[in-house]
Amino acid sequence: MLINESLLVKEIDKVPKDPNNPSIKVTNKIFAKVSRIYAKSELKKSELILDINSDLLILKEGDQIEILMCESPFEDKNMLSAEKNIHNFSNVDDLDFAKNYEYVMHGVIFHSGIEENRLFIYASFGGLLLKYFGIAESIQLDKIKLDKKLWKALKNSFPIK
Repeated sequence: MLINESLLVKEIDKVPKDPNNPSIKVTNKIFAKVSRIYAKSELKKSELILDINSDLLILKEGDQIEILMCESPFEDKNMLSAEKNIHNFSNVDDLDFAKNYEYVMHGVIFHSGIEENRLFIYASFGGLLLKYFGIAESIQLDKIKLDKKLWKALKNSFPIK
């Protein structure tokens, strides 16, 4: 498991109104079925910017979400290309964790590193992007590699009424 934490949804589909004053934001939904979520964890001091299919997972500002990112169960270490093994369901028992989540996606890391003792990970899940910033000590850095296949699972822990 790479990341497992709870975050608070702070903003949905917000962009700065004026580049000179980025604190003033407006709602700007570009795609009808895609929302960009900004969430923050007070406990671990991590931040997450995430594109989701808003028809499949409905979130509101103030919702508490749980995110789990782990290595792809379809990545066979003996194969040269994980894409050849993506539809191999012989290891379907490894997917049990997904039953506890509302929204599960398969993706790939395309950029990562450490800046000011904070780890950053950029990943794409079929064009839906993820940007994660967290404390480097809490993450296994040897597992964060370019082109690493991974799963992202989300659930709305405490939806607001």
